[in-house]
Amino acid sequence: MPIIGREPPADIVIAAPQVSARHAEIQPLGGDLYRLIDLGSTNGTFVNGQRIQSAQVRLSDAVRFGSLAVDLRLYVPQAPPPLPATHLSAGPPLPARAPAPVAASSPPTPVQARGPVVASPGLGTDLAVALAAQKSFTGNAFFTWVLYWFGWLPGVIMNFVYLNEAKGVQKLTGQSPPGMGCLTLLIITHFWIPLILIALLVLTGGAIVSSLLAGLS
Repeated sequence: MPIIGREPPADIVIAAPQVSARHAEIQPLGGDLYRLIDLGSTNGTFVNGQRIQSAQVRLSDAVRFGSLAVDLRLYVPQAPPPLPATHLSAGPPLPARAPAPVAASSPPTPVQARGPVVASPGLGTDLAVALAAQKSFTGNAFFTWVLYWFGWLPGVIMNFVYLNEAKGVQKLTGQSPPGMGCLTLLIITHFWIPLILIALLVLTGGAIVSSLLAGLS
């Protein structure tokens, strides 16, 4: 049965961070009914607002993988409705016709094997990834550096805020945005190193810090 996940070898790939590598399985039951089974996903599977492990669904139901709303109609092929039967009235037999000449045609193109269906969660997510790839944190790093001169605590707070945002962009696009290295350096030099020095000062009564400062002077 088709497996829905974030990446191959899932049969239906929805490339979104809310979707687990093997998130759910969908089984056709006939008609417009399906069985949706959660495969132990991290963020859970929800149908009409309720978290489920296994549930009978229709493709029109409101389905979410974590916080991502998923329209199953975009990913699961639906069988076409049966054609209505045509009732013909009995009548006189039609006269036989000579078979029409068959025109020469080019050989049929061989059908290539299809791989797993890669489904995007929608234009909104694609647009978000494209915008995130253009995000730069160079100005944020400069602003954070200026904040440190006016007040240590505001600088630390904004440093963590901007660095977490940069890490989110890195996770979404797979590459570090410009300025992320400067934010990392600032958090090391203005937060972690002073924190370590204060801890050494408290634990040793200032002996180790004094010796370090004396060695640097």
